[in-house]
Amino acid sequence: MRLNLAAVYLVLAVEAFFFSAFFAVAPEVKDMLELSTFEIGVSLTGLGVAMALFALPAGFLIDRGGPRRLTIIGSLVLLASAIGHAVAVDVWSLLGARMLLGIAATFVLPAGYTWLRDLVPTERRSMALSTVMPIIGVGSIVGPVAAGAIADATGARVAFWVIAGLIVASTLLLLATARPGADHEPEPAAPPRAVLSLLRTEPLLLGGCVTVIVATLSESVVNFLVPLQLDGQGVSATTIGVYLAVGSILFVLVGGVVARLADRTVDLLVSGIATLVIALLLVPLIASDTVGVLVSVLILRMGALGVLWTIAFPLGGLGATRAGMASGAIFGVFMATIGVCSVVGTLAGGALADGPGFSTAYLALTAACALAALALLRLAQRETSTQPSTTRVS
Repeated sequence: MRLNLAAVYLVLAVEAFFFSAFFAVAPEVKDMLELSTFEIGVSLTGLGVAMALFALPAGFLIDRGGPRRLTIIGSLVLLASAIGHAVAVDVWSLLGARMLLGIAATFVLPAGYTWLRDLVPTERRSMALSTVMPIIGVGSIVGPVAAGAIADATGARVAFWVIAGLIVASTLLLLATARPGADHEPEPAAPPRAVLSLLRTEPLLLGGCVTVIVATLSESVVNFLVPLQLDGQGVSATTIGVYLAVGSILFVLVGGVVARLADRTVDLLVSGIATLVIALLLVPLIASDTVGVLVSVLILRMGALGVLWTIAFPLGGLGATRAGMASGAIFGVFMATIGVCSVVGTLAGGALADGPGFSTAYLALTAACALAALALLRLAQRETSTQPSTTRVS
């Protein structure tokens, strides 16, 4: 079982490597394909559009068909996306590659979470699920540095071919270690209306969804705009990759602590506080575009993101368990939310940056995070009053 667990974690780490690597080489891709800021933003939305369209069906497929085969299928789509990035020639081919990445994400992450949930005993589920984000953080550390260095030395296309090779290796390991007995029997999933109804009535599910919204918006906007600003001030792709990697180290360290304390940190109050911290950290970006401010915010907000991403899916798993339903559909809703928010964040951020300016984009993001923090704190109060003795097992 340990090898099977390690293989699932590795696939998730490689996916994170791919995700984070692109932000480091995005300026190189923009110049290589001669794209405007808005066009590179449009291409980035392909991931979000695909996630928004496929996440819910993928979640129900995971509940019915089992997570093992869906994780493997997702890995193969991930490979196709990496190859698509490597051979892209214009904004439309890049958009297609990004959409493939979004489709892969709708299978790999929720199926991986569900597979892990099935592999471990009930009392270890919170820690097993909370460990996912620190593991993903490791991929996010290596991705920007490696891809940025390869892009500076040989070009962005070679970086994507290297990513394709990593995906092949991780998928082969997954196939070699996956045991048929590790998969669960197909189980009935709740209908879509029941899932959406639970989001309105179950505080943990709604809070987990809001947590995902905050994490996605803040990550998509900042990871998109700050590297472009740094590139405009002469910072190399390698250096940008190093900055992103340092932030990812902070993400892993904080996420690791949160995962070890999962029974106490998978909590709406923790999510609300972390969201408020992000809002406060974004304030300097409104007033200054110096390299020091840009780098500081790029790195420091990763600590709060480490908290949010580590507890978001476990909150969903806990809510699903309390509601007596399969978790795949809930994780599918979360992935759809990620897709919608990444589209909104990237398009809105790019449009505001090209129009009124970068400061306006950051002002809008700060306001959204502040409102979300208030909503989460109110949900935490509601959860405390209605479920004072909830057991933290997801």
